[in-house]
Amino acid sequence: MKQILIILVFMLSYSSTSISFAESIQLPNQYYIEHQSTAFSQDIVLHETSSSGYYQYINGRYAFSVFIPKNLSLAYLPSNDDGCRFSSIDGTVTLTASGGHIAYNSSNALDDYFALRIKAIGISNTEFIDHGDNWFVISWKKDGKIYYQKTFISNRYKCDNTIEISYPIDKKINYNEIVEIIERNFIPGWKTGYKIWG
Repeated sequence: MKQILIILVFMLSYSSTSISFAESIQLPNQYYIEHQSTAFSQDIVLHETSSSGYYQYINGRYAFSVFIPKNLSLAYLPSNDDGCRFSSIDGTVTLTASGGHIAYNSSNALDDYFALRIKAIGISNTEFIDHGDNWFVISWKKDGKIYYQKTFISNRYKCDNTIEISYPIDKKINYNEIVEIIERNFIPGWKTGYKIWG
């Protein structure tokens, strides 16, 4: 009995340590405020990170994780929980993180989606393109803003996870490092270890 008690105390202290590794905060969901409808969650939960200027957002449906700059304090979570849009108060800077089902019939969804995005953006507008086995990056300019998109595709889970960041061209120096930090800490759902509901 004494051994069982010691094990239980150890397990409880271990679980409370692992759960409380990060403080969490709640941002009001602007969709809920705008529509006053229970179709939308009232709040979006974000977690503190070791980087003082960033929160972590973990999507409840597609399980991806991404760092959110703290100055993007307006949050918009749709009723289907496929992602979230974060915006600065003045609306000039936005970060959208989303997931979706692969809607392509070919065996190489990555190439298909990449081709569609390039067609939509226009190759002449692109500033930077890169890709790997299961991801691609595109950066482009439009209407005085810089856009940066990174997309992961999983053929196994039949879904994609995407971040898109936009900010004014004249803030490029300020946002180069921020985009790099966001991109480096963007983890697709199939690598976070959380449950993908899809």
